[in-house]
Amino acid sequence: MADAVDSKSAGETRVGSTPTFGTIKIMMKKKHILFACIHNSGRSKIAEAFFNYYVNKLNKKNILSCSSAGTYPKKNVNTNVQKVMKEVGINIIGKPQIINNDTLSKTDIVFTMGCDIDSDKCPNILDKKTVDWNLADPSEKNLEEVRKIRDQIDDKVKNLIQKLLTEKSIN
Repeated sequence: MADAVDSKSAGETRVGSTPTFGTIKIMMKKKHILFACIHNSGRSKIAEAFFNYYVNKLNKKNILSCSSAGTYPKKNVNTNVQKVMKEVGINIIGKPQIINNDTLSKTDIVFTMGCDIDSDKCPNILDKKTVDWNLADPSEKNLEEVRKIRDQIDDKVKNLIQKLLTEKSIN
């Protein structure tokens, strides 16, 4: 969380007195979130897009960042996912990415999208705190079903950002 850094020895302070020297700076480590799923073409892309949208809107890019990746990425983002995100004014940009060591090295917490649903193919990141959101895969779903998944992810991302900003439990 926050580390207090004393740039000078604060010396002795008596009750009711004002310190004569010493400065305390609060430094918050930037948190990086990884949204991970199998193909990085649906759920994790939606989560990344919402996260970036809200973080930019709140002007919190200096303390929160995210990326998304998959274990077996597809060539393109799911077309229905792109359509339902455009309905809420968000364009998903970027191609699906593979999970790699560079991404993992800067990641504080990994959110998997449905490991309880498909644990055989789901990303297994042993040395990182991982939370599973247990969401259905939109890859074979119609637009109405993808909208429901989008809305579930939207709610989860809003709650996550609120918890990160107040340093509450992430689970």
